[in-house]
Amino acid sequence: MPREFLEQSEARVGGPIGTPERVLLRRLRDETGPAVGSVSEATSGHPVSFYIAPGLDVYLTFTAVSPAYRLGNLKADGVAGVLDAFEHDRTPGQRAMFHTPTSELARRYGRPYGRRLYDSGDVKWRWASLLARSGGEL
Repeated sequence: MPREFLEQSEARVGGPIGTPERVLLRRLRDETGPAVGSVSEATSGHPVSFYIAPGLDVYLTFTAVSPAYRLGNLKADGVAGVLDAFEHDRTPGQRAMFHTPTSELARRYGRPYGRRLYDSGDVKWRWASLLARSGGEL
């Protein structure tokens, strides 16, 4: 990021706009909790909502529309099957976000020389989504 842009952005928001991943990695590598503590945390306290794709596949609106976060299909699985997948964290994405320790995500996906700027929540989401795309298992 050009220094001038960074300085103007920080002046506008009144502080740093992020922390380099390498610094966050050092802070988070011993954190035992998951990347996201709860659905409420993931939705910033807003009600849960679902995205229903044209083919009737269902996803949580706070996740990516990708196979790793697909809760099911309304036609094939029914509402009960989709809700069961949601309530029991059956997708690789949910397992990565809600059940994998941050320390494990940091060990596997953290970049020790990373210069990209994140806040701690964003980098944890990034790491969890990388795990989700690989199947959700360490």
